[in-house]
Amino acid sequence: EIASIPVYLSVLPSAATASVEIAALPRREFVVEDKHTQVTPLKTGIQIQDNEQYIINAVFAYSGKSPYQKEPNWYRWSSDWPNVDEDLYFRVGTGPWNKVNGRAILKTEDLDKGELQLFLDRKRIWEKIPPKFKDPKMLGLLPAIFKYRDLHPQFNVVITGRKVRAK
Repeated sequence: EIASIPVYLSVLPSAATASVEIAALPRREFVVEDKHTQVTPLKTGIQIQDNEQYIINAVFAYSGKSPYQKEPNWYRWSSDWPNVDEDLYFRVGTGPWNKVNGRAILKTEDLDKGELQLFLDRKRIWEKIPPKFKDPKMLGLLPAIFKYRDLHPQFNVVITGRKVRAK
């Protein structure tokens, strides 16, 4: 999923491309885990400044321990299940939380300044797993495939950015 924060269109709407100077910012990679909540988000260390824009790319993965296997495993999210891309959020500074869902274009004038932070909504992700994987079978004789405490969702995030200014 992609959320982008473009600057040059809002700052210089009539500027020709040739009159804009662009400098790449370092690429950063993060893993947003189930421990990163709205109360304890992942702090990226990226300080959002004027005339910068960032693109957040995120890929979902989850691991879990099942009573049917000795070791935790990585699992694929079924395409038949509800989409979890909307369960990753970002904010700048103390601003409002925004979903990293599809593609979001935000003007820097609309953002607080400060550190870019991320969190995932573990409870919502859990609720999207069908009951047949979470409920015990045969009056509890067969345990559920997944238990909330043993399931660990995460988003692998790549953030790229650039500084844009008029020449």
